[in-house]
Amino acid sequence: MIAAAPRNVIETDLAAYQRCCLHHCSHMTAGVALAAIAILAAVALVVALLHRNQVTRAFKAETALRASREVLSLAMRGGRMGAWSRDVVTNKVWWSPELEEIFGLPAGGLEGSDAAFFAYVHENDRPAVAHAIETTLATGNDYVIEFRIRDATGEWRWIEGRGKPSYGEDGRIVTLHGVCIDITAHKAVEQSLRQSEERYHTLFESIDEGFCIIEVIFDAARKPVDYRFVEVNPAFVGHTGLTDALGKTMRALVPDHDAHWFETYGRVATSGKPERFVNEAKALGRWFDVYAAQTGPAGSNRVAVLFNDITARKQAEKNLQALAADLAESNRRKDEFLAVLAHELRNPLAPIRNAVEIMHLHGGLPQELGDLVGMVDRQVGHLTRLVDDLLEVSRIAGGKVELRKHQITLAAPLHDAVESVQPLMKAANHELSVDVPNGIYIDADKTRITQIFLNLLNNAAKFTPRGGRIQLSAAGDDERVVIRVRDNGIGIPPERLEHVFDMFSQLSAPLEGPDGGLGIGLALVRGLVELHGGTVEALSAGLEQGSELIVRLPRVQAPADEARSNVEASVSVDTKTRKRVLVVDDNRDAASSLRSLIEMLGHEVREVYNGADALDITRSFDPELIFLDIGMPKLNGYDAAREIRRISRSDSVPKLIAVTGWGQPDDKRRSKEAGFDMHVTKPVPLATLESLLDHRAEAA
Repeated sequence: MIAAAPRNVIETDLAAYQRCCLHHCSHMTAGVALAAIAILAAVALVVALLHRNQVTRAFKAETALRASREVLSLAMRGGRMGAWSRDVVTNKVWWSPELEEIFGLPAGGLEGSDAAFFAYVHENDRPAVAHAIETTLATGNDYVIEFRIRDATGEWRWIEGRGKPSYGEDGRIVTLHGVCIDITAHKAVEQSLRQSEERYHTLFESIDEGFCIIEVIFDAARKPVDYRFVEVNPAFVGHTGLTDALGKTMRALVPDHDAHWFETYGRVATSGKPERFVNEAKALGRWFDVYAAQTGPAGSNRVAVLFNDITARKQAEKNLQALAADLAESNRRKDEFLAVLAHELRNPLAPIRNAVEIMHLHGGLPQELGDLVGMVDRQVGHLTRLVDDLLEVSRIAGGKVELRKHQITLAAPLHDAVESVQPLMKAANHELSVDVPNGIYIDADKTRITQIFLNLLNNAAKFTPRGGRIQLSAAGDDERVVIRVRDNGIGIPPERLEHVFDMFSQLSAPLEGPDGGLGIGLALVRGLVELHGGTVEALSAGLEQGSELIVRLPRVQAPADEARSNVEASVSVDTKTRKRVLVVDDNRDAASSLRSLIEMLGHEVREVYNGADALDITRSFDPELIFLDIGMPKLNGYDAAREIRRISRSDSVPKLIAVTGWGQPDDKRRSKEAGFDMHVTKPVPLATLESLLDHRAEAA
């Protein structure tokens, strides 16, 4: 293989070789000379080819070098970096064009002395940069340092500088060279991450809630069986009672921890779906409100858990539930007591009422005896209303009152209330004036509206001295009607005005003033008014200044067919048909007095004292109407009613009316289910009894 030689050497040697050959050719024969010339030509050709190859290789090397430089420059620009060097002897600094471009400087803008370079470095970073360079010069070790440098806009940019020494023939360092990398964006991200980390740790350390990151541990079948605490915050101990939990598993800390905790966290770790739940950790004796969410890279099985110990809240809820249950039980017992009380009071009131009605029907009583009968009648009415009001207030408080609303004239229930209160007004010698115009309609339960104003008028009569003045008036606009009950009685102290409608509220102690009853009448009024969508208000200028009770109710337009809608219109019966009537009551006084009263009304009556006898006499007497008590020995009223329905002929089924001291809604429901046509409570007023006998009363 022929080695390449420099062109001038080759040319010199070739000329010498040619001269040598020509010199020797002059001494050769012609044939030999031609051969020599041919050899000379071949040598010249070889030399020419060698020169051409050398030129080609040099061009290719130069082209490759240029391309490498361009690629390197492109890579450096893309990586936001550039090269630099420093002559240790002359202290001259050179930066590559890439660095000049990064910082917006003109070509050669950073060349110059070491001092010129340091003029661009942030004053707080200059000592560290100088120390790194001095250390490299002293030790020969490479250096890496981060510092800030000012660009052409005046902004400070972060640089990572890397330096390496080069040595001369004498072994001394003659040059420092290296690269500078613009890490401003990296620093911004790093700072953002650091701030985020600081915020996270501040929150992590300061929140009152317990927080931990756990790693769920699965068995070979991918069933969650435990978890390890990776991070816990300071509040963790207070919420769980677990100390030194970091790095330990839950099974190691609490071996009998409930399995549902592992299942829940395992589900969150595998599904990636966060869960919010409340559950009990029985082994810890605590309840927790928990939010759990997957965290960390996929497959890490890590779950972030934010939680609160709500054991105290749960205990409070349990106590409240127990209290509510106790209150419900107390309320149930109270309702039962009131029902029994009403039953026990109504039973003796029934024969008294019946006796009074019988005496009224007999007539011709001496004045003194007639006054006594009237007194008994009034007191029986008072006791009856007292029992009814007590039960009504209880039902309203329990939300058990159902209104039977119709479009009625306001005058109708007010007229009924005035009629009912007349005996009390006359007994107290009160003057009652009524100003209620016709044509005012309301959508209301007539019985309840009558009850409202009967209570207000009774209240006015009781708290007005004998011979007082009481006014009942009404007026209305397009939207509402205002009814006023005004008296010149004892009045109401200003501080008591807002409490007069409270349950059991009384203006005076029972021994210091007029009979105020139990203080339930006005409470009942407020409850019934509010059920009708109205309001009630009490006004008074003070003691001995009288009082005014104002009721406001929604008004409705008059119905198209007033005659048909006027449900309070009376139904007249011109003739009365004699009926066969059976009275069944284990209270013999009640049964006998009711029998006498019905007989005086012109009907044929039988009486028995238990349900079993009622069945026997029904077969023989074939009654058209049966007044049947509920609570009886041998066979109670419900069972007796069912049996009477069963044994009666299809063409002769008696009308069954429950006459009882039990008057709660549930009692009425049961009587209807047993087959009763109507349900009335004792004592039965004469007008109601006549309606029942004439088939004009409403069904139960």
